[in-house]
Amino acid sequence: MLEHAGKACADVQLEADLAQAVSTFLPLVNSSIDVSLLHGTVFALRHYTHQRPRDSSALHLYALISERLGLTDDASAALESAVTLLEEDFEASESAETERAYTIALANLGRVRLATGQYKAALEAFTSVWELVGSLDHADDGVIQRLKVQSRLGQGLAHFWLDEADKSLDEFQAALDLAGLEGKNEVAVLLARTLWGLGGEDAREAAKTHLMEW
Repeated sequence: MLEHAGKACADVQLEADLAQAVSTFLPLVNSSIDVSLLHGTVFALRHYTHQRPRDSSALHLYALISERLGLTDDASAALESAVTLLEEDFEASESAETERAYTIALANLGRVRLATGQYKAALEAFTSVWELVGSLDHADDGVIQRLKVQSRLGQGLAHFWLDEADKSLDEFQAALDLAGLEGKNEVAVLLARTLWGLGGEDAREAAKTHLMEW
């Protein structure tokens, strides 16, 4: 009986760790609050995911917090695990909700792979996101639109770092065409930076033109 009671207490503590992580992280998603506040949270989530390694939602959250703290290798590993679990779950259930979670996790994995210099792997992830996003439930068009823009931007950045300039510019232009009014400035700046980074007078003039247009 004592053994069962101890396990129950441990389970309660794990759930408390997860709840605390969620409540701490959510207010920081769109804010500039000092991320050092997340150190205790990431420690609690690391413990939680070690105890429950098949909880894809917790792995995804742990990855996002790790990314905020600059722990990109940890973030990449956690997202790899989350993506694998979600893919398995989707193949078994064909759930629209699981497919959506899988696509979002894959987009985040692509972004973290870019940060860790895994450009070919990042390109694969973003290409898969683009292929998947068309089949998602369009009830949440805002999320779908952001995923479309992110996938084309991600592909553009991956191509750029793989020294595939023409493909990179094509993807940036596609992202620019997809972006709404709020997103056009960010995409245009990335496109201009890419053109400027290519060097040469023609590329730099094109960069200036794009910035002037937007």
